[in-house]
Amino acid sequence: MEFHECQLEGANFSETSLKGVDISTSTFEQLIIDMKDMRGCKVSTYQALQFASLLGLIIKD
Repeated sequence: MEFHECQLEGANFSETSLKGVDISTSTFEQLIIDMKDMRGCKVSTYQALQFASLLGLIIKD
């Protein structure tokens, strides 16, 4: 499944596996998700950095 250039602001994906789902071209500031359900989700580099910060990672160049 692919969300192509969708506005996903506030979308609720709780209790939903996003494995194989592509949200890389979509925009959002806030989603309702369980991080465990993100495994296998296709995201952009920018989105990956945002999700990593939610996990408490400190990203260095």
